[in-house]
Amino acid sequence: MDKFDELVHLYLRLNGFFTVPNYILQNPDQWTDIDVFGVRFPRQEEVLGRTPLRNDPDLALSSTKVDVILAEAKRNGSTFNSSWRDRRRMHCALRFLGLLDADSLEEAAERLALWDTFENEEVRIRPLLCSGEPSMKDDAVHRRLDGIVSFIVRRFRRFRRFKSYRPMWQGTLADEICTAAENQRRPLTLEDVELLPCERRNCSCLYHVVDKGKAATR
Repeated sequence: MDKFDELVHLYLRLNGFFTVPNYILQNPDQWTDIDVFGVRFPRQEEVLGRTPLRNDPDLALSSTKVDVILAEAKRNGSTFNSSWRDRRRMHCALRFLGLLDADSLEEAAERLALWDTFENEEVRIRPLLCSGEPSMKDDAVHRRLDGIVSFIVRRFRRFRRFKSYRPMWQGTLADEICTAAENQRRPLTLEDVELLPCERRNCSCLYHVVDKGKAATR
């Protein structure tokens, strides 16, 4: 996965989504992909010890409907890629999802191709642009990457004692974000970190996060 895809993938995972990274959308002309395809069920809850983990309120997740997000991650840019305008590709993604009947498929594909949200009594499906820049889109379909970093830092700082002893979390993207944050005397932002290719042998993570000062010394 691309470094920013990895960040968004982790963010959706921490908010209760089952995810498919880099889902390929194909048509006879050319292919493109959805950076992260996520599905969350309405009664989802994660509990550590006796403490329920609070999802990001900025995602405005539903307590009564299945939430589906088609996420695009990019460091620069304030709009979705133009390939998302192709209704046929959105139709392909929705058929893969399998939650809509034929009539709803057509309407939902049209809405997503307009970078808009589709919603009925059972499901809400929306595109989500995750970028480092402000967007003209409303908050329901846009999240700033620095806000995503802040959420991850808050989550893992508070619950690090539950996760730090587990080998699966050690040296991962989340662990490295928290380590970088603990070395800062102010809130960590996207500009404070660089995601570098992992150089550790036998490490399963794709990228580590280090502050720019450390990156410059390598």
